[in-house]
Amino acid sequence: YMWGPPKLIKLILVDGADFEVRENLWVALQHLRLDSKPRELWVDAIYISQRNIHERDYQVNQMAQIYEQATRVIVWRG
Repeated sequence: YMWGPPKLIKLILVDGADFEVRENLWVALQHLRLDSKPRELWVDAIYISQRNIHERDYQVNQMAQIYEQATRVIVWRG
């Protein structure tokens, strides 16, 4: 996830609909996908409405609890 204005936008398919993501997330998803089987990922930039400041701020405050309860966390650093 990157803060600031979007630079390069790519489209991915989420629940059958086009969804805009920044290029860095698009590259991460390409590298994290598995060729042999489906993989479920929870991505904050997708699941948290980035345009809704109230929701985003609330969810950011929940991140410690979210990560503590995760069975596995993957960090993409490019």
